[in-house]
Amino acid sequence: MQNIAAFLAVLATICWGMDQVLGKASVRAIHPFFFNVIRSSFAFILILFLFLIFDGNFGKPWIVALAAASGLIGEFLAAELYFMVMKRSPAHIVIPAGNTDPLWGALGAMILLGEKPGSAILASIILVLIGTFLLAERNGEKDGWRGGIFLALLVAALWGIMLPLAKICLDEGMTQIAYQTVRIGAAAAGCVLFWLVSGMRVGEVGRKPISLTLASGFLAFFLGFVLWLKALSLETASSLAPLLGGKVAFGFLFSVVLLRERTSLKSIAGACLIMAGIFLATL
Repeated sequence: MQNIAAFLAVLATICWGMDQVLGKASVRAIHPFFFNVIRSSFAFILILFLFLIFDGNFGKPWIVALAAASGLIGEFLAAELYFMVMKRSPAHIVIPAGNTDPLWGALGAMILLGEKPGSAILASIILVLIGTFLLAERNGEKDGWRGGIFLALLVAALWGIMLPLAKICLDEGMTQIAYQTVRIGAAAAGCVLFWLVSGMRVGEVGRKPISLTLASGFLAFFLGFVLWLKALSLETASSLAPLLGGKVAFGFLFSVVLLRERTSLKSIAGACLIMAGIFLATL
């Protein structure tokens, strides 16, 4: 693997890990629904600016619809669930379970694309499930809503579905920038509509939480996306895929260091097992 490609990919996972920690800090004040409106809308403006500069090919109408469905599943429905869980549970517990999407993406590729499973896929599933169980085991009421950990696992499955959907879109001729434009545009529209229908709850709006929300959107959908695509242009996806486990490692670390969350040995063991499972799933 080229060193520059690996470096860029690791930077992307740092962005994605930091994004979720900033999101946790934001939804302590801002309502999660409003948080997703700001985050996705700001990211869409940035991505649309990139699209206008570099242009891109959308492909056939059904491909555009598939890309929009990917955004609605992954960045609307999954994001709404994920940050509701984040609001009620510690980030260092939610992040490992919520970022097992490489495993579920591999399973989705097997089902939707007919790809052959990796030799270690069963061991990967077992490690992820055991790790999730350790994270979800209650160690006192202060640890938050532990039932939400399994919702975080559902979120990871929804994010995983996006992987084979993205491959279908790109294989059919849709450019990466066009795919991201449609995906985040659909997600932003879904988040805004859902927020309006749900009663336009805002929470406690202030300069700091709004700034953290904008930073979260920038890191998640813009900077992380740019770094990852550049890495993909230099190296194969299969070579870079194991590095996606960095989302769990950096997210767990940042939640402890920046949010000052107290961890237990069970939480650390669970996060390590999940990281090992992700690594095996991407071999």
